[in-house]
Amino acid sequence: MNLTNSDLYNSIIEKHKPILDEIEEAVIIHRVRDIEIQSKEKAKKIEDIIEYWCNYYEVDRADAEGGSRIHKLKTLRYCVFWTIKKQVIPNNLTLQSIGAIFNRHHSTVVHALKQMDDWIQFDSTLRGDVMVMLNHFGYRAEWHFELEELSWIKKDALYLEVNQE
Repeated sequence: MNLTNSDLYNSIIEKHKPILDEIEEAVIIHRVRDIEIQSKEKAKKIEDIIEYWCNYYEVDRADAEGGSRIHKLKTLRYCVFWTIKKQVIPNNLTLQSIGAIFNRHHSTVVHALKQMDDWIQFDSTLRGDVMVMLNHFGYRAEWHFELEELSWIKKDALYLEVNQE
């Protein structure tokens, strides 16, 4: 009896199905654990962002999460939203998820992002605050006056470029 490659493959799979199922389950469990670890690390880093801005503005976290529209608290929340959305800490958060951090709607996050971009362009004090924050999280920030835009790069990336030459 001549078996085709497909028949041979199917017979091997059928014969070893229990072992293959166990291997597949082990791989899935391993991947889930990796995802859990990465999620916890990202959550901690996002907490670091919130803690940074709360400390910077000398505000308790509970006050930042509250409903107050005091300019200082609003600016703090906008800074957190902007920092997360601009991937200062790599993440996959949606606008809804970012807003949920301070119990806000995603449209508030959209408004905050636009507001922050305007403020950074025209308010040199806030721009400096953002640049200090970027430095704190391991970036080198630069304001381009002619382009009126802020750019930043990981400090490690600068060293890699120099070493590659």
